[in-house]
Amino acid sequence: MDHPVFHNNSRRRQAHPGWQLAVALNRFGHYGNRMNLDEVASDFGIGEGTVILYTNRVLTALMDLAPDWIKWPDEQRRDEIVTVMSREGFPGCVGFIDGTTIPLSQKPSLHGAAYFDRKKRYFNLLQILSMIWQRV
Repeated sequence: MDHPVFHNNSRRRQAHPGWQLAVALNRFGHYGNRMNLDEVASDFGIGEGTVILYTNRVLTALMDLAPDWIKWPDEQRRDEIVTVMSREGFPGCVGFIDGTTIPLSQKPSLHGAAYFDRKKRYFNLLQILSMIWQRV
């Protein structure tokens, strides 16, 4: 957690990065009214603006780390994966994309209808690309 977003030049130090991560994970791990900023802020004894600030810092750090951890396999590795996946009945497949929804406590003010799902709630979609790294 030694990312620059967790450091500042102020005399007032930021909260420990682990604490900021805990706030963000708490927010991500709830849905409906429990994801409400007021609820998360109350749980941690901080302001709603601080919840947003911590969440944004954690997301910034994660986005900067993503290229180091999420990589497209080189051509040789893709060929190996295609061979294995073809034997399993998925010809040409080199990976899977999975997704989950993160429910929102209220309708977004901008393009709200685009966030409405079949379960009659508002949500953000989180998609994860899972690569197959097993050797033949």
